[in-house]
Amino acid sequence: MPREQRYRCKHCGAVVYANHYSPNHYQHKLFDLQLVASSWVSGSSIRGMAVLFNVSPSTIQRKLEILGRNSLAILSMVTHDACLEEDLVVDGLESFVVSQYFPTNINMVVGKRSQMVYGFNHVVMRRKGRMTERQKVRRAEIEKSERIDPTEFPRRFTELMHDIVEYAKRRQRRVTVWSDEHPVYERVLKGMDETKRWLLHERVSSKVRRDMRNELFPANYMEREVRKDMAEHHRETVCFARNVNNSMHRFALYVVMHNFTKPYRVGTKEKRSHAEVSGCLKMPDEAVKQLLFHCRATLRMTDGFYREVAGKTLHTPLSKSVQTVPNYAFE
Repeated sequence: MPREQRYRCKHCGAVVYANHYSPNHYQHKLFDLQLVASSWVSGSSIRGMAVLFNVSPSTIQRKLEILGRNSLAILSMVTHDACLEEDLVVDGLESFVVSQYFPTNINMVVGKRSQMVYGFNHVVMRRKGRMTERQKVRRAEIEKSERIDPTEFPRRFTELMHDIVEYAKRRQRRVTVWSDEHPVYERVLKGMDETKRWLLHERVSSKVRRDMRNELFPANYMEREVRKDMAEHHRETVCFARNVNNSMHRFALYVVMHNFTKPYRVGTKEKRSHAEVSGCLKMPDEAVKQLLFHCRATLRMTDGFYREVAGKTLHTPLSKSVQTVPNYAFE
């Protein structure tokens, strides 16, 4: 392990390391975190990355957790500081965690013009659809010890809508929110007191052809990109998520890489990122990259759902293990 310069306070005697807030502080092996992030958002699995870097999969997961916590801090900054210049599209990405008996829905808010992801959260749902008799018996056995809260989906979606209302208030303009015809979306928006003043809800059938002329194209585009780029969301994958909190750390990293490092349009002269096209943040992308790859975020830099993820308080189905968070995250 490389030695680090230390300094002692002459007043209180506390010892501080020169790179105390660096992601490589007190690490046995130094990593190029930008290469780790690029590998992850390019479809590599954790075990495949472990082979590439010649380390254990748990080491890769710890690096992704550091990057994920930094990403959650950046997304919290977006929630507080973004000035909305466009309409929004909301939709859910369906996947699963632990087992296909625990499908998940990742609610996303995407900019209609820029395809920037303004926010997301996560819900574990009850398995639905056609099942064999054996699968129905198995689901009944699981539900004896692991009941899914049916009110979780509306609650999480309501949280996202409150964030959108705050965007609208900050800009003092009414925001159009596009969605498909999911009944929960309409029920939640009708039940919010501030909807009439700040939000206009437009619905589009999910059966309409999914091309660029579809009003839901930004959400469809993001779902396609996630399916393509994240190993745990590939169809019929064996790299599925085993832990909800770790999965959300990795998803936050993907969202930040998409917003701030990926060109708005690949194969054209357009070099701006999705965040630059949206015009919602005054902070340059290079400053965001500095925070992502060269700093070490703490829990106080996050809030709301992002703090739940950073603090690892989300419940993983069938899991009885205790989730640990490093001490420095509480500074």
